[in-house]
Amino acid sequence: MSQLPQDFLKQLTTEATKVKLSDEELRTLIVALEGLSIKEIAEREDISEVAIQKRLGKAYKKFGITSSGPGKLMELKYQLESKYQSQIEVKQEFQTEGKHYHLEDAPQPTNFYGREEQVTKIETWIIKGKCQLLAILGKGGIGKTALSVELIERIKGNFDYVIWRSLRNAPDFIKIVGDLIDILSGQSTTQLKVENEPTTELERKKIENEMISRLIQYLRKRRCLIILDNLETILKVNDFVGYYEGKDKGYGRLLKRLGEEKHQSCILITSREKPREIALLAQEEIEDEKIQPVRFLKLEGLKKEEAIKILEAKKLSGEDMWNRLIKLYEGNPLGLKLISTTIQQLYGGDVSEILNQTLSYVVRGFGAIIKEQFKRMTSLEQEIVYWLALESRLSIENLKEKFISPPRQIDDILNALQSLNDRYMIEKEGANWNLQHTIRECVLHQFVEHICQEIKGFQTMENIKLMRSHKFTDRNNEINSPIKLIENKLYSLEDFRSTEKVIARLQEIQKILEGKSQLEIGYADENVRELLEKFQRK
Repeated sequence: MSQLPQDFLKQLTTEATKVKLSDEELRTLIVALEGLSIKEIAEREDISEVAIQKRLGKAYKKFGITSSGPGKLMELKYQLESKYQSQIEVKQEFQTEGKHYHLEDAPQPTNFYGREEQVTKIETWIIKGKCQLLAILGKGGIGKTALSVELIERIKGNFDYVIWRSLRNAPDFIKIVGDLIDILSGQSTTQLKVENEPTTELERKKIENEMISRLIQYLRKRRCLIILDNLETILKVNDFVGYYEGKDKGYGRLLKRLGEEKHQSCILITSREKPREIALLAQEEIEDEKIQPVRFLKLEGLKKEEAIKILEAKKLSGEDMWNRLIKLYEGNPLGLKLISTTIQQLYGGDVSEILNQTLSYVVRGFGAIIKEQFKRMTSLEQEIVYWLALESRLSIENLKEKFISPPRQIDDILNALQSLNDRYMIEKEGANWNLQHTIRECVLHQFVEHICQEIKGFQTMENIKLMRSHKFTDRNNEINSPIKLIENKLYSLEDFRSTEKVIARLQEIQKILEGKSQLEIGYADENVRELLEKFQRK
């Protein structure tokens, strides 16, 4: 059994007097807060367990706790601890001399290339613009985390506390915020912890809101910089961008309150996807030095002269081809570092040698990032991205016309496009939407992989979803046209090493499609006929 601090007991006694707690109720409440079970308290008081429960129930009601379930004691703990801590802070002024850096989760600073304009802009937002909530957003590998590390090195002297926490493994919200409170309080709290997992959503929400309030109290009294890295990992998968899983909704409420309630700190998040709170609270086109509590920066690829420094550091040759490689990777620093290592290991450092390979090989380093992002999308978002990979540029009306099996409503398409835009997967040019060249190449090869697996594993209509939903377009004289890529991939599969075997499987699929409506088969019949013509000409 843990002993409660004497100062806390005085606070509890004061509060008990205010709410007119009886001596028996106060005595029972104290031992309950110290961790005794109902059974142990009943034995100590020499009364029944039911009587103890009734006594505690009356105490909870007098403190204004009316919820049901086992979380009432936990809720009271936080209520009392908050009042106790507030009194400590009134009596004991916080000492600002000395800095507190908690950067054990942060990556080690490494060679940082370029980004001077962006670092200066963010520094101005935070120091002069008093930004309270700042998001650095952009696609995977673009350098969000590296930029944040560099930023810390430059501005940490302006803060009493600098704390870095990674959200990569989706840590529990209560644990993360509790950890921050412990650090900012100097671990001088009453140490009343969440001993049991909240059993209901309402119970969890109450606890989380109380913890957020307490954290914001510290952010008002101390000048803090808190970095929450990889926020996209706590956002919902298979849903439009920006929503949270049930257990992670506290993060959304935290961001909202950090942006809306006044404090003197800055919370910086990095994410591949734009959280809804940032989309709702941030304003664009605001002067850098103007006070603005919520801002975001969309991070683009490195400029050519900045990206060249990566290739120089890797000691690559073939300088006349560097610009082409940088353009293919669109200045993505992680992509350039990965491909540079491959060039050194397999091509003796000569950039021109790898550029003689197929485009899909050159940009293959992005494949894993794109697949990871794909898993997070809704099925409609995936379908749109496949269409943009096949057709390059499409307007909203063009997209709507493409969906025939099943047809899609314009509102659904608009929502999906907005979500993809907030994932930084697509770009807008005038009235058209498209994919960046590298993303398009990776998506197209992923599409081809799935089509070939559908052909290989065909048994029923359900096995050919992509064949039905998307039409291949044979771009004449293009090495990477969908038809050509499918042809090459099928020949690489053990089941289809001969033209005859491929034709036999396609004819098998064609037979199943006969007599069915277009709504049912979509583009499948056209696709099969086009593939058959291609293979039968061989």
